[in-house]
Amino acid sequence: MKKIQGLLTIRDWCAAATIAALYSAFVVVGHLKMGQLSEAPTYDDVGYYADAASRLLKLYEDGFPGLLRKSIALPPHAPYSTFATMAGFAIFGMHPWAVAAVQSLWIFVILAALRVALVDQPLYVFLSAAAAVLAWPLLGLLLISARPDSVCALLTVAGCLYIVASPWVGADRKRLWIAGAFAGAALLAKPSLSPVTLALFASAALLASATDFIERRGEVDLRRRFLRTNLGFLLIAAALSAPYYIFGLPQTIAYIHLNMLGADAALWRLRIPLLDHACYYLWGAGGQATMGAFLPLTALLLALAGALQRKWLYANRFRAGAVAIWALLAYAAVSIPAHKNAWLGIIVSWTVLFFFIAALCGIFRAVARMRFAPFLRAALSVCLVVVAATIVEFPVYDPIWGHKGSEPLSVSARRSALIDDIAETMLSPPVRVPAVYFPSSSKFLNSDVLQFALNQRNVPSIVASDPKTSGDLAAHLAAIARATDVVLFEREDPDLYGWMPSAALLPAIKQKLLDHPDFELRKTFDTADGEHHVFLFQRPPAFSDFSAFHGFLSIEGRWPPRGDERGRWALGEAASLELKSPGQQQWAAISVRALSLIADQSVSFSIDGKSIGSCSLPQVNQFKDCMIEIPGAVLPARIDLTFSRPGPENPWDGRRRSVWFSAISIKRNP
Repeated sequence: MKKIQGLLTIRDWCAAATIAALYSAFVVVGHLKMGQLSEAPTYDDVGYYADAASRLLKLYEDGFPGLLRKSIALPPHAPYSTFATMAGFAIFGMHPWAVAAVQSLWIFVILAALRVALVDQPLYVFLSAAAAVLAWPLLGLLLISARPDSVCALLTVAGCLYIVASPWVGADRKRLWIAGAFAGAALLAKPSLSPVTLALFASAALLASATDFIERRGEVDLRRRFLRTNLGFLLIAAALSAPYYIFGLPQTIAYIHLNMLGADAALWRLRIPLLDHACYYLWGAGGQATMGAFLPLTALLLALAGALQRKWLYANRFRAGAVAIWALLAYAAVSIPAHKNAWLGIIVSWTVLFFFIAALCGIFRAVARMRFAPFLRAALSVCLVVVAATIVEFPVYDPIWGHKGSEPLSVSARRSALIDDIAETMLSPPVRVPAVYFPSSSKFLNSDVLQFALNQRNVPSIVASDPKTSGDLAAHLAAIARATDVVLFEREDPDLYGWMPSAALLPAIKQKLLDHPDFELRKTFDTADGEHHVFLFQRPPAFSDFSAFHGFLSIEGRWPPRGDERGRWALGEAASLELKSPGQQQWAAISVRALSLIADQSVSFSIDGKSIGSCSLPQVNQFKDCMIEIPGAVLPARIDLTFSRPGPENPWDGRRRSVWFSAISIKRNP
């Protein structure tokens, strides 16, 4: 059998690829039927969906230079998750399952590494070990989720154990680059976890170095090589991650401070007894969600492997001790903080999984030297598959939100329909990029969910405000002043995050919106349970005050061609507008946002032949906002517009496009 790079055969690679593909398809279909993918996406996955989708639309519009400019101006919160999700959307379309198609590559990498670890064993041994590894909930979470936590933890554990498990001081250039690549990739996977990532890689390098000083204390020049090795490793890691942190470090620091020390810190602290804190990532809620019954099974296998490989273990006792100390440090790093959920401490589960694989390798190698080795090896493989099949759970459920298939699919369909209905209502007519404000959020409807729904409809960006953590009414009113659309829940909605400070303010915010002169209740939607409502308040969209347009083209495109403004062209030398609701007002004015392709353009407004004012557009392709007060505050039936300089004749249709209006509306309050 032909070897690839002298280690695995073509059959081995094909076996790993086939198993990864079948496993990924099985998990995705299960989730589409009654798992995470059967419902509308929610936190935190949907945040990465929305970020990736908006950047993909930017790539389509402005190419790679535009994407680069946006990434520098607004660095992604987690570069790996954003760009991996973006790749999935680019290849398979903007569907949540596209993420799993990309993440399946990690499943293949893990299986290939497992085959390398068992390269001296028959193929059926690898197949049984693969079945056991894939039965871990951890692998299902890695596949189905866009969150960066699992990938960051995988890279951190693999990189740190790569450093600690063998001699480190004086490592060659290849080994330094591999270790540095692990560290740099982990730092890029989840920057908000970078302090913990750096500390764990630094501790791994120090533990490996200390072990070398013990085991190789007779070697000369060990101290100089210690400095060169560790400094070289850190420089490689820094060089690989620097392009992100040069631009994203302030954002990362602000995020860490806000959630760990700032105003939001108290919201995310887990209030449980001290012993429960200590055991949270083992047999507590965090460990159960990611390991389940595999934790005691790993302990049993480690004990068996230790007994069978006791001579090897004694000969390598210092190295094994360093690995154990690093594992304890990793556990302490995520267990000591009060901020806990299964994702934040998933590094513990990945560490246990690596120990599980190491124990399997040790046991099979010990069995290979025993009498009746083929029989024992086959029996062990069968037992491994049976045990894994007994404790496996499909589909793997989200460790924070729980089982996704606990509700009927009809309820899930109504939740998705609600999101679609709100998005379609918000974009009808499609004349602006919405600035959406959520005073509070629910599990299934929040700013990220709506942003992704709008992205799927080719709305390239959305200015979303979501200050659900604020209990200050003034802060919410300030956000309303910046919004075009407000999505509001009922206080009694069971899906609402009732523990958020903003939830208690919802009745007051609703009354403020009902009394607000610039907002109207656009539509009331039924929730999935049919017993509660969601309200959409909107500022009247541009052009909505008029019943007819003469001398205008229809609403179209965006202008400039790569901008975010939608609007309509006025043609030739004159145009007119017919108002929907003429009559007496306390105060009224025409509000205009416009640009011209001709320098020194001006737009004059008149009523019944009498001029009421003008708006000058001196610069080419530059938007200008104008306000023309209507004398006597009497809204006429018709307003006439004239343009000082008709636009150039369009070669395609012969029309002269004079002025582009992205908004014309009537203001009724000063």
